[in-house]
Amino acid sequence: MARALACPDKFRGTLTGAEAAARLARGLRTAGFDEVRELPLADGGEGTLDTLLAARGGSLRPARVTGPLGEPVDASWALLPDGTAIVEMARASGLALVAGRNDALRATTRGTGELIAAAARSGARRIIVAVGGSATTDGGLAAVQALGWSLAGLDVTVACDVRARFRDAPRIFGPQKGASDAQVALLSRRLERLAQQYRERTGVEVTELLTFLERETGRVRLDVLDPSWIIFGGGFCRDSLRVFSSRALDLVASLAILGSSTFDG
Repeated sequence: MARALACPDKFRGTLTGAEAAARLARGLRTAGFDEVRELPLADGGEGTLDTLLAARGGSLRPARVTGPLGEPVDASWALLPDGTAIVEMARASGLALVAGRNDALRATTRGTGELIAAAARSGARRIIVAVGGSATTDGGLAAVQALGWSLAGLDVTVACDVRARFRDAPRIFGPQKGASDAQVALLSRRLERLAQQYRERTGVEVTELLTFLERETGRVRLDVLDPSWIIFGGGFCRDSLRVFSSRALDLVASLAILGSSTFDG
């Protein structure tokens, strides 16, 4: 019996991970595979919440929060059966929410902080925050302010799908968020000042987090808001979802079809 596992990530701007998996699976069945399983993956970007819900079960919780340009948006977070909350930044502060009208200088992460606060008010003590797909380059300041500069004992994991350094974010990602060359320069200066503010207020040198990460084991302790963790795409993929995927590949599939968008425009 020929078996296949369709486990793509999203194709940004074209297909979600679930949609891509469904279409790959349809093609595989047409090609004659007897059994095809669909297992969409995510790396901390858009689709992470849906992927974890599909893999682990749980429920969506609605919340009205501040959108990327300050207007209210109807967002949602997820609660897994083990009590872990999933917050996806793209749902509150995402580039898709502004539909080509982004203001790179005004775009704010405040809504993401409000989603974290909503999860905490509902009793979640562990929260995974997927930070890909945002419209923002504010260094997370508005989210931190929305939380009152404190996580109040929450165990927070930040799932990040890129490895850019803090100070390089405007240069690398500013243009895709609508920033002109002049705005990129201004955003860079803002982040330099914000790095100093974080350092003075918390003692954390955010500009060196990646260096520390690479030197250690794939994630780094942040004492900026209380004990918490940040992990990048490679580390995030080593969680229980990746373990499940690997076992599925080993035990079930004779062919795995994987894919991920490489176009980030």
